Amino acid sequence: MIEAVAIVLVAAFAGLAHLDWWEIALCVLAVAFVVESRLAHATATKPERERVAQPAAEPEPPPALEAEPELVPEPEPVPVAVSTLVPDGPWNVWELERTLRERGDTDEERAFLLHYLRDYAVPDGVLPAEFDDLVRESFGMLLAS
Repeated sequence: MIEAVAIVLVAAFAGLAHLDWWEIALCVLAVAFVVESRLAHATATKPERERVAQPAAEPEPPPALEAEPELVPEPEPVPVAVSTLVPDGPWNVWELERTLRERGDTDEERAFLLHYLRDYAVPDGVLPAEFDDLVRESFGMLLAS
């Protein structure tokens, strides 16, 4: 606080004296240096009992360590068993749909898959060979039995 007041007073007097900016800066730096050194010297020469009489700041307890959550390994994916009795393509969307209906399959995922596969089938319902693996994986269990 003392240092701030001294700097403001010096700057005000230097401004009233119509000094250049660098002269004002030099005066402010000189006063700041003098005030700072006097305050440091006064603090260093205090008697030991005065410094001890000041309550020491209690050290902060170390932050509580949070236990790291245990990493649970992901279960390994179960391989999909595709029966060798599944007929080979070409797959027909209309036949797949009819087979699922006859077997009473109510799986919504399969129904949606068939719905979207219609977009790739030719007008008579035959799917391109690129969809063989998808059809075997999705419908193989139903077609094998």
